[in-house]
Amino acid sequence: MSSQADQSGQTPPVSDRKPEKPAPASFADKLEAFSQEKFASFRAAVSSPNLLTPDKPADTLEEQEAKVKALREAIGPLAGRAKLFCTDACLRRYLRARGWNVPKAEKMLRDTLRWRHLYRPEEITWDDVAGEAATGKVYRTAFMDKKGRAVVVMSAGRQNTSGHEGQVRHLVYALENAINHLAEGTAHMVWFIDFRGWTLRKAPPLKTSREVLTILQNHYPSGSARPWCTTRRPSLRRSGR
Repeated sequence: MSSQADQSGQTPPVSDRKPEKPAPASFADKLEAFSQEKFASFRAAVSSPNLLTPDKPADTLEEQEAKVKALREAIGPLAGRAKLFCTDACLRRYLRARGWNVPKAEKMLRDTLRWRHLYRPEEITWDDVAGEAATGKVYRTAFMDKKGRAVVVMSAGRQNTSGHEGQVRHLVYALENAINHLAEGTAHMVWFIDFRGWTLRKAPPLKTSREVLTILQNHYPSGSARPWCTTRRPSLRRSGR
């Protein structure tokens, strides 16, 4: 019967129709889905309390000061840029990052002093990173949050280069700039990470990501409070907590 109906030009009943196959996803659709999945994973990771900088205080203010003094004595006499770098606030950051354990903080600080001697982050100038900074992918805002913390904005969708060394130096320049503008007594900065327009094609090379994580974890301790990740333009003035 149905074949006769087909030959007569009549439309077969819905139950007799063959289901239409969905159109195969394009490469762009697959890439977008993959990007969204990676963004969700990254957001969950950076929001984990286990990844935040340890902030276990010593029992009393006097004990904190005693450990700052002990760390300074353990490091020994310093000169030049190392002496300028190792302020009391700097020593507290390293102690805080290692749970106020003086030997662990000493090892971490010595590693940083060696890295700074070789990498010389304080010598990076605006002219060195102007090309990387042209799209505003990483910058420090001109204002602080309500706790006096410097605010750094990273717009992942504005990536404009693919060179490893230039990207790392640009980030280090932004970190140094933010730390130099921290209010007195403030140990943290705030990060706004904007993923609008980000795709896998704009992701930095794995080598770059690894080196950036190493630098952040080992040489800028206690530098970041909980990061804010968004796919919408953050209203920084109203959300500056």
